[in-house]
Amino acid sequence: MIQRKGTEFSGSSTQWQKFSLSLKEFNQINQAFIIFAIFVLVVGIYVNHEVKNNRQKAQLYTEKSMMEGYIDTLEKMQLEIKKVQHDYKNMLIGIGGFVENGQVDSVGLENFLTKNKLIESNVEIKSGTLNQLKNINIPAVKGLVSTKIIQAVQLGIDVTVECSDQITINKVDPFDLSRALGIILDNAIEACIDQDQAKLSLAFIDDERQTIIIVANTCDEPTINVEAGRSKKGANHGLGLQNLADFVESSDYVELETICVDYTFTQKLFIKK
Repeated sequence: MIQRKGTEFSGSSTQWQKFSLSLKEFNQINQAFIIFAIFVLVVGIYVNHEVKNNRQKAQLYTEKSMMEGYIDTLEKMQLEIKKVQHDYKNMLIGIGGFVENGQVDSVGLENFLTKNKLIESNVEIKSGTLNQLKNINIPAVKGLVSTKIIQAVQLGIDVTVECSDQITINKVDPFDLSRALGIILDNAIEACIDQDQAKLSLAFIDDERQTIIIVANTCDEPTINVEAGRSKKGANHGLGLQNLADFVESSDYVELETICVDYTFTQKLFIKK
């Protein structure tokens, strides 16, 4: 009887040792898991910080490049204006030579004006075109649109702009919106380059529910296939449209409508408020 109790005590002791060992292993595993979780959390925070930092750097670089292009274009316009002013001054001096004692040498003046034409400025922007952009309260978008308008005019494209509403967009990143609008405008300008009477129109419309950006350009064909890589304007044009479609698909606040009717290619961005 005593021997049986001793055996039972010995068995209980062995089980307790096994339980203690299992508990110790469990604690070690638990500690290792906690350390690993902390490590993953720290790495995740670091990676997230680096991604945000790199995105901000990329955005600043893009905005800087856009503004540099905008400033460069304005400087070229200023030089053009100075050249025009200089030629007007010389023209007036030349005209004065045909007026003596109140008498005008009409034949000589006509020949002079025919031979000495005023400088042909390639920056003939309609009155009020750029002034319309004052209502766009997004510096990145305003700078981009101004640069593209001037670029289009320099290429001989007839440009019209409508923006009578105050435009403020908060739900979409300015960098992403500028990139999308840049694709649309680049494609529109490219489509107009070889046309004899190319026209490009741009409109910003604001209502209670959304902001609408409309870009329309004349094209050589009544319809254009806008599938990725299959645009009749070339592979780059089609892929640009695909990049634009990817941007729209990834946003909950942006919708895109693309139509081509009567030789006019139109794209509308609907941006929800």
